[in-house]
Amino acid sequence: MCSQRVVRGCRDGEGLRPPTRVKKEIPDLWSAGFDFLHVYNADSTPGTFSFPSGEPSSTLSIFGNRNGVNVYSGYLAGSFFKFDPDIRFHSQFALQRNDAVDRQVKAAAWYVEPGYKFSALPLTPQLNLRYAHFSGDPNPQDRLKQTYDPLFTTGGDRGFGSWFLGEIFGQYISPNSNLNVAMAHLKFSPLDPVEAGLIYYDFHFDQTAQFNNPIITSRNAAQEVDFYCVWSAAEWLTVSGVLGFAVPGRRA
Repeated sequence: MCSQRVVRGCRDGEGLRPPTRVKKEIPDLWSAGFDFLHVYNADSTPGTFSFPSGEPSSTLSIFGNRNGVNVYSGYLAGSFFKFDPDIRFHSQFALQRNDAVDRQVKAAAWYVEPGYKFSALPLTPQLNLRYAHFSGDPNPQDRLKQTYDPLFTTGGDRGFGSWFLGEIFGQYISPNSNLNVAMAHLKFSPLDPVEAGLIYYDFHFDQTAQFNNPIITSRNAAQEVDFYCVWSAAEWLTVSGVLGFAVPGRRA
């Protein structure tokens, strides 16, 4: 895996802000970068990671065709405006391509997430709005896989609502694939080592045809609300709790 990253930081009159035990987005830092990943070899078990000979892609899992796939990814994030460092922005895109005759892949994913931190208010609330797209396959009967493969799963260093979209839907029902997700995330910090937040998700399938199931006709997958609280008690100890509620969509 090859990567390139460009980072820029700024100091104020008092120097860089002192560290706290709660991981927070730094308002005076922005970053951009690009990653390239090539999978040299992957399990070619039929129906799991590659097309069975002569079979359409409907027999294929979302993790299929990894052998030889190329992944191109770039991101842009941080605070870009000196007149108001509380304006935040995060974004990323990823393209997946495989031109092998029996393992063709053309998939994509991206998200944009503007936010604003109300530093002058009590509890320093921050509101982030995100829209994320993970491609699905509109024609499961051909031999071109267009379903996005989530590949490597991680929690990320931004906490809740960053990688796993939905503590119920994202953890137990569907990975980041064949989905369009709208998110509203309000978080606040009542104490320095404590962060809490409320997240609303609206999940829609990108392509219902991918399921090859006449029962699934609606793109409305589910709606979910999560409330969480994280206490960073020490450098080596973090205690977190979450309460989630999800409602499935009709005929989904």
